[in-house]
Amino acid sequence: MPILSLAILADPDPNHRPGDLDLRIAGSGCLFQYHVCKLTDFTDEFLEASPNPVAKVVLAHRIAQRTAKDPVARMQAKLRWIWELIRQGFPRGHIERLFRALEAMNPLPDELDVEFINQISQSEGSSIMPIIATFEHRIRRQVLAEGLTQGISQGQLLTLRDAIRDLLEERFGHTPPGIGERLEQETDPAVLKSWHRSAATIESLEAFGRLLERKA
Repeated sequence: MPILSLAILADPDPNHRPGDLDLRIAGSGCLFQYHVCKLTDFTDEFLEASPNPVAKVVLAHRIAQRTAKDPVARMQAKLRWIWELIRQGFPRGHIERLFRALEAMNPLPDELDVEFINQISQSEGSSIMPIIATFEHRIRRQVLAEGLTQGISQGQLLTLRDAIRDLLEERFGHTPPGIGERLEQETDPAVLKSWHRSAATIESLEAFGRLLERKA
């Protein structure tokens, strides 16, 4: 079966053009000849104007190379890439698949990722919807992470309040309603920890109540 070999060179060095591969050992040898496609041979203007989806993948790869150390420039380049894709009228399915390739090659830090999502989400028109859809899993992760963080924080506050009540009841037999209400109002874990330490050594419930009032 005839075989056509093509080496696609994606490195940024336009002068790096390896030749034929000549392998020889102990009297045996093989000369492997192949075609070479150097991506640096294609200008940005050609790639941007081309209706070929592969050209857009090459542009996405070029963005990754050029903005590796500049996340702000990467975000801006990604936005331009998207608007141009939409302007050229690519089909909905192509937009979604090409955008996934862009995302895989060009991740952003969390704070810029949120800004990027916001700018995309504020766009109008049905053509942008496939792009928004690809963010759904990421947005869900953010919501879950925020909810988990909030849940952990609330759980820590509940634990600290209960620990103070238990200590007061063990030492003085009960927790007065006023102190209980003040504990519920406090949302700073550091303050509650300080109160817990004081509850272990303070001389009376009245003194503990005055301590809580000073913080208020």
